[in-house]
Amino acid sequence: MKGEDSMEKARSQVEEVTDMMKGNMTKIIEREGKLEDLELKANKLDVESQQFQKATVKVKRRAMLENMKMKLAIGGAVSLIVIVVIIIIATKYNRDRINMTCISK
Repeated sequence: MKGEDSMEKARSQVEEVTDMMKGNMTKIIEREGKLEDLELKANKLDVESQQFQKATVKVKRRAMLENMKMKLAIGGAVSLIVIVVIIIIATKYNRDRINMTCISK
């Protein structure tokens, strides 16, 4: 009887260890699946971040171009105003000079 009890006890322990190992294997397989999902998500996020970066560069260039257009428009307007003022002053100076020469003759 004592031999049968120790044999039964050993079988019980073997079954317990086997059940634990099966449970561990199941957990490992589940973890592997989760890791694969995580890797897919990470790759997708990487692709999306590259697309976002490209879009950001395009938006930045567009904004820079709009800013440059505005600066050129303001510069052109200021230049035009300066030219008009110079022309007005020059014509007034010429009229005054012509009037002075006519008066002195």
